[in-house]
Parts: sequence; C-alpha cells; structure tokens
Amino acid sequence: MRYCAFSTFHTQKKGKLPKADFENATVERTHPRHLKWTAKGDSKIITEETQREDGQVAFKFNLEGKKNRHDPCTLGRALYKITLGMAALDKGQEYACSNRFDAARQFILGRRAAPNRLLYCKNIKPEPQVQITAYLDLAEGTIGALSIFGMLFALNLEENPPMTMNPLLSQAGFDFFPQNATDEAA
Repeated sequence: MRYCAFSTFHTQKKGKLPKADFENATVERTHPRHLKWTAKGDSKIITEETQREDGQVAFKFNLEGKKNRHDPCTLGRALYKITLGMAALDKGQEYACSNRFDAARQFILGRRAAPNRLLYCKNIKPEPQVQITAYLDLAEGTIGALSIFGMLFALNLEENPPMTMNPLLSQAGFDFFPQNATDEAA
C-alpha cells in the first residue's frame, strides 16, 4: 500500500477531503468518518469479507499501485539510513562512522549496491506507527528490523553474514526485496 492511502485519512489543505488514486481503484474521503471505495473496470478490490460476532465486518482488500511510480532502491536506501541512525543512537556517532558500515553508507549515498539482501514481509497488518522493532549488534553483522505502518523489513548493515531465507521466515511470509532492486547504484 502506498503512502497516499494513509494520507486519505487526514484532511488536506483548505479543508479539502483527500483522495488516493490507484491502478485498480480510487479511495476518497467523502465525510470525516466515511471512505468511498470505487473499483476501476472489472477489478475486485475487496477480496474477502467476514461478519464478526460483535456485528462488525472485517475485510481484506487489494489496492494496486500505479506502475513505475516508486523506486524500490530509494526505499532500500531509506531503510538502511534509518537502521544506521539507530546504530548511532545506540552506540554513538564514532561507532556508526566506523569502517564496518562503509558499504552501507556508500549504498545510502547511491554510490554502490546494497551491502546485503533486504527482507520484507508480504503479510501486512496496517498500524498507525513507524518503529524499529529490533536492533542487534552482533560480532558479525548489525541487524535491524523495522515496521513502517505495519509493513515489516529486516536488513543487515554489513556485508557479512549474508541475509538468507529459512523455513521459519518463509512461513511467516518474508521474502527478499524485489530481485536486483537494491543491487543497482544510482
């Protein structure tokens, strides 16, 4: 889900109610407590609907972003920068500027490929916050786990050990960030 979907919940300038335009649907706020979902063409945006015992309705939806409107490498750089900032907060500026993070800094600046693979979770549970869920400074590797509005990411700031997939991560819905998305230098 793109950021504009989250901005649909906030009032825009001049009191204008916001609207998010997706490839397969439009979501617009028509009243402070009302959202209007309009499918484009034959697409089905609500994929699963469940009536709860308390009378509420739970549903899953599928909104497709506009093609070529995002740069996954930029997102990767931002995630690396956030994690490197966490290292600086935890261990100090001198530690974060040490040569063990040279490859991460070069990637953040767009001068080289990512030092390691980036994992993300395909199962998203939206939440209204951004947080570092884990930060591990290991003898070999500096691992960061982030949650951005419910989308989970995990990365290693260092080149070693390489991030690998295991059955537990796979079962939890994790996958590698799109192939080669973080491999390209700007």
